[in-house]
Amino acid sequence: LAMAKVEDSVPAPLISLPPPVTMVTLAILGIILWAGMSESCATFYETTHMQLLVLFRIQVFLMCIGFFVGVFTLFAQVSVKKYDSIDDKSVDRKV
Repeated sequence: LAMAKVEDSVPAPLISLPPPVTMVTLAILGIILWAGMSESCATFYETTHMQLLVLFRIQVFLMCIGFFVGVFTLFAQVSVKKYDSIDDKSVDRKV
């Protein structure tokens, strides 16, 4: 890492906040659309556009999973930032 001049740092948590918010928004909208779909509409899509309906359902599941992965990543970044600041303070006291 030193030769490549790449720093080992964690980005700010606010930078990582928009993707999980976007994913949960799309997941909620997808679930609402899926739950509000009438039987005749579902039958129409099943008979004429089955691949589109399956793709929509997969997308809703992936958005839910992506939201949780994003939230876990965000919590990890916040906890690393918190412990980094504690380590920095302890190093300053020793010097």
